[in-house]
Amino acid sequence: MTVTTVSLTTKRRPKAGEEPWLQTKRALLLEKQEIQLANRGQQASPFVLRARRSMDRRGMPWHLRYLGQPEIGDKNRHALVRNCVDIATSDNLTDFLVEMGFRMDHEFVAKGHVFRKGIMKIVVYKIFRILMPGNTESIEPLSLSYLVELNVVAPAGQDIVSDDMRNFAEQLKPLVHLEKIDPKRLM
Repeated sequence: MTVTTVSLTTKRRPKAGEEPWLQTKRALLLEKQEIQLANRGQQASPFVLRARRSMDRRGMPWHLRYLGQPEIGDKNRHALVRNCVDIATSDNLTDFLVEMGFRMDHEFVAKGHVFRKGIMKIVVYKIFRILMPGNTESIEPLSLSYLVELNVVAPAGQDIVSDDMRNFAEQLKPLVHLEKIDPKRLM
């Protein structure tokens, strides 16, 4: 399974009460907690896993995600391509990972909307910093801007998908600027 991800960032701050994303599409509400855990072990670079869960209802299961290294491919490709493993788990996932030697790197809350266009999943959200670790009620916005992600799950070698993503992103201009984000640069 390959996940193609393109992150889009807004060029301007939305005006009070303005939500341009909701004017063109119907959306599902998104409110999730995400924790990034790393196991430094003996390797030079840590093994990183992401645990996330919906905050809509208490007792929702955790989802564990592993994102592989970005594929080295065509420099003109408009999207970042990497392998992805996503697994639904029980509610004691974080305790289990800590017992295996993983340590929390950071955690945040994401609030926004999820849209679908064919096989493309568009997620528009704001990131909130958790002020007291583990307390998702005590949060503050990290920025006034929205983060926009386009995700597609496709078989390996489907480079045409990145062109579809670029074409979709072109429709969002001037509100959104298409940019490939290198996750190594963020760490």
